[in-house]
Amino acid sequence: MSDVKYAWSKSGDIFYGNHDSIEDAIHEAIDEEALEISDGLSIGEIVAYTAHNFVNADNIVENISERAYETTPDDFDWLNDFPKDKIKELGKLIGDFIQKECPPRFFTVNNVKEYVVTEEHMKEHL
Repeated sequence: MSDVKYAWSKSGDIFYGNHDSIEDAIHEAIDEEALEISDGLSIGEIVAYTAHNFVNADNIVENISERAYETTPDDFDWLNDFPKDKIKELGKLIGDFIQKECPPRFFTVNNVKEYVVTEEHMKEHL
């Protein structure tokens, strides 16, 4: 079984669903949009995000360093030698925490294709 999930859109702008197959996406679109035979819709493969996609530990350490400099300019190089492997570890720690507590509920889609509702889809749907 494939790990690919599918979402549908009537307008091609906003996509809905999290379906295991293109057929499941078509059937939900028929329900949600009251589609009829020959109506068109777009279906794409979901590209899910994790919190890790948005965590930049380099920026976090830099921000801390800048804030410290504003407090005591004499220690302007406080975190300049922060080990790169530890910055990576910090990013993972923060990403893991956010992913556990409040994971992203949005996605984008790739490989969008246009489909037309057929009589066969309607029969299967009933």
